[in-house]
Amino acid sequence: MPFNFAEAGKHVQTEMPVPELPIASIRNRLRDANTRHRSHVLIACALAAIAVLGSGTLLAAMLLGGVRVWLSGNKAAVDMTSFALILNPNADDLRRVTTDATFPVVLPVGIPKGMHMNALVFSPADHPTFIEVMYRNSQTDARSGQFLLLDSSTLNHGAAPTLPNGEKLPAGKVTHWSVGRESVIVLGAGQHAAMKAAMSGITPAESLARTLPMLYRTIILADQDKLADEAEAIAPAEGQSVLLDRGHLGEIARLARSNKSVTYTRETIFEPHPSVAGKPDFAHAKRHFITTTAVSAGGVRAIAAVLASGACGSTGTTRSGRSCQILINERSGRAYWIWVLPFNASSAPTKYVVDRTTFRVLHRG
Repeated sequence: MPFNFAEAGKHVQTEMPVPELPIASIRNRLRDANTRHRSHVLIACALAAIAVLGSGTLLAAMLLGGVRVWLSGNKAAVDMTSFALILNPNADDLRRVTTDATFPVVLPVGIPKGMHMNALVFSPADHPTFIEVMYRNSQTDARSGQFLLLDSSTLNHGAAPTLPNGEKLPAGKVTHWSVGRESVIVLGAGQHAAMKAAMSGITPAESLARTLPMLYRTIILADQDKLADEAEAIAPAEGQSVLLDRGHLGEIARLARSNKSVTYTRETIFEPHPSVAGKPDFAHAKRHFITTTAVSAGGVRAIAAVLASGACGSTGTTRSGRSCQILINERSGRAYWIWVLPFNASSAPTKYVVDRTTFRVLHRG
């Protein structure tokens, strides 16, 4: 399936100098199994977003690892040599990262209504001194900037050193302030006085409590769009809910025959990447994927039974024949609840209940 890098372009359409990214190489390296397709596309997009301020590989940075930030007036430069990435983080992810950080993390507050946190970047992976959060409105595709939160003791003041090839790290305009032991850097020269004031008068625990409602409870193995928001609205509070797009649905019949589950990449850890002529070589960067189960083998059989009924268009395996996405909710010892979410906005979701033992499908409207 071809990759769509339109989203990556949206991230880098700013006034800041942006180093050229080897998109073709990244695309080739990320073209893995179909079940990982969506997460790998988003990883490539996140890499493009990270490069907004520029990324190079300095000898000192390679020795220290992680992320280094230089702040000079209202400009900042970033060098990233290793980091971890979580797409559509859940509450457990955010609690873990903020708890493990080396500084009291005050998350951004005053984010516009309707936003969801769609990416969480942090480094080092075990005890972060650097955290980046990004937000997106799935209904309008509006972005709420990139927020860099870092341990103030690690912030470098002044211009970044020259790269080994004689070039300098690109520096972009930013807005910045401090909250206790945390330095906050917001990409761009926008007005953030209200946010600065709000963050200055809130505790880390309070900022976390305000942020949790902006996380998806549902595992989104699909585009973060209107259907994702619709799935989030109807997913039960109990159990585990997962939204699957047409790409994943195309794999269901094969997985069901093999009695296999649907797995996904929960977290991606990027090791220190090599450099060519002083620039990051993303094409040969090593990554570790931390995977987990999204839908159990029984849940896969339940989805296969619903698909076989023709509830989502073609009963074949071709993705193009599917006219929906599917939301499944699994709870221990309970029947599988499955919703068919049509792409046609005028059609309402249809709920099915599938028996755990017989896999008989009941239509519940």
